[in-house]
Amino acid sequence: MDVESYTDIESCMNEVYSTVGFVCKNLNDVLKDILGPNCIEHYNFGADVVELKKEIGKLQENISFFVVRNQSNIQSDMQKVKLTNSLEILEEKYKYLQNEWDKQQEHMGNLLDELHDLRLKVKTQSSYSATLGATLGQLLWKVTKDPNSVESLLCMDKIPELFCIANGALSCYVETYRNEMPSFCTDEAKFILSIIGSVANIAACSEGRNIMVTDPNGKELILCMLEVMPRVPDDSGDSLQRVLMMSLYNISINERGHVLVQNDSTIWHTITRYILNDRSPQLKLIALRLLLSLTVHIISRDIYEKMMSTIPLKEIEELKNTTDAEIRLMAVDIIKNIHQAEQNVKKEKRLFQTNDPKFCRLKNDTFCCNDPKSTNQYNSLIYNAVSK
Repeated sequence: MDVESYTDIESCMNEVYSTVGFVCKNLNDVLKDILGPNCIEHYNFGADVVELKKEIGKLQENISFFVVRNQSNIQSDMQKVKLTNSLEILEEKYKYLQNEWDKQQEHMGNLLDELHDLRLKVKTQSSYSATLGATLGQLLWKVTKDPNSVESLLCMDKIPELFCIANGALSCYVETYRNEMPSFCTDEAKFILSIIGSVANIAACSEGRNIMVTDPNGKELILCMLEVMPRVPDDSGDSLQRVLMMSLYNISINERGHVLVQNDSTIWHTITRYILNDRSPQLKLIALRLLLSLTVHIISRDIYEKMMSTIPLKEIEELKNTTDAEIRLMAVDIIKNIHQAEQNVKKEKRLFQTNDPKFCRLKNDTFCCNDPKSTNQYNSLIYNAVSK
């Protein structure tokens, strides 16, 4: 039975109840009109009338009870019908949603299969790219060991792109392996060491470092080297630290590169870190070379103050007594350069001076070198071996 049928029954019962009530009321009124008090006493109908009133009252109560009870049952049944209809609607919705969910699960399964296939392809391509990069990088590194070959490479218009590739590779590599560098035997390590080693060898020649400090991509690469140096971990990153320090040393030989490296806010901390670290003598030696190069010409009072507040002057003084002749000579020259800079500060000179006639002072407190080769008394460094 549906809701409309129960509604019709309820309406009918209400009408019956109303009609019966109306009839009972009319019967009471008729009895009052026909059988007044005097008439009842004359005909002695009193007992019968009283009994009739009682019966009418009982009839009203029974009819009322019947109607109310049935009305309550009808309402209860109507509520059940409504709930049943609602349940049927919900069941239909559930079936629809279940069907949609099954379709989505099937679609997700297909996507996961595709994702798995794509991951395998990416892994394969990544491995292939790393192997290819390591192979070509090592070939390029071997070519750049020869100064004549470097001069030939510099005649090409792809050098800026090489700087750009090295910049992106170096930043991604250090960001990915900032806590622990991969083994030297991996293709990733071979690639990054060979590509940065090639850059170091390009910067080892006068024309190469001049292109590097004037080309926008080359400048970006230099800034990237300076930025990642403090984040390269010790021990596992020793090889990368060495080749980066060699690159910066070669760059510092150039006048513009000298200013660019000296102005970096972290370079003095980086140099100090490697000088105080006795774990890698080779890295310590290159750090001393870079410090010597940078102290040849201190470009401003601010740079001097930053340097003096950071570098381990006491430890450098002690190196003057070391048994290693090369380190001993570098320590002596570094101390001389620092003393010269100190004298310039005491004399409150606006610009630090140099005895080299090839340098002239500029209005921006920097030095201009007419010959880029003359900013350091030591030769540039060639990255000869990709080794740990």
